[in-house]
Amino acid sequence: MWLQILPYLLAVSVGFRHAFETDHLVAVSNIVSKRNSPLLAMKDGVFWGLGHTSSILIVGLLMLSLRWAIPDNYFQMMEGGVGMMIIFLGIFRLWQYFAQSPHTHIHLHGKKAHVHLHMHDQPHQHLHKLSYGIGIIHGLAGSGVLIVAAMAAMKTPGSSLLFLVIFSVGCIAGMLVASGVLGLPFSKKLQTFRKIQMGLVVFSCLLCLLVGSRIMMENWF
Repeated sequence: MWLQILPYLLAVSVGFRHAFETDHLVAVSNIVSKRNSPLLAMKDGVFWGLGHTSSILIVGLLMLSLRWAIPDNYFQMMEGGVGMMIIFLGIFRLWQYFAQSPHTHIHLHGKKAHVHLHMHDQPHQHLHKLSYGIGIIHGLAGSGVLIVAAMAAMKTPGSSLLFLVIFSVGCIAGMLVASGVLGLPFSKKLQTFRKIQMGLVVFSCLLCLLVGSRIMMENWF
């Protein structure tokens, strides 16, 4: 019995670790830098995982059930597209951060005036959709290797598909943890440390440019 369960336990473990791959963390860190709550950042991570799961299961169904053979160069082209997407995320976030910089409000408490730092939060639904879309693209790029691994570990198409589902659950859990941790420096309690947050946002954007460029060079050139 344990020998039958072992591959699925392995799928959860591999899925959890898969969420911590460099390109995944760089993309999600860029998104959660717009949040002021680790809880909202964790939700972004869950939506990324759901998008990742959607594309993997769709490609998996096509390859396992309908026996569609997808050329290897397709996944290589998609991986290069991931690099381009990450570069775009970095550039857009950098522009957005400095274009919508925090501003101050003066409030009167009795006879004393207090200055408060204020930033407009990003709409929750908008960022959840962005996270979901990025997860889809990541899943399309990496689904080929995952499906081959599932087919090697399991004997039937049905068990291979179940392997992918369990893998995806582990991946969602991993990104939930990762995004929560990455969102901590941008919480409301730390928003007063303006220079530190600015440095983190700039660092995240530079990482996007570097990692995205490397992925593009390795797959397109």
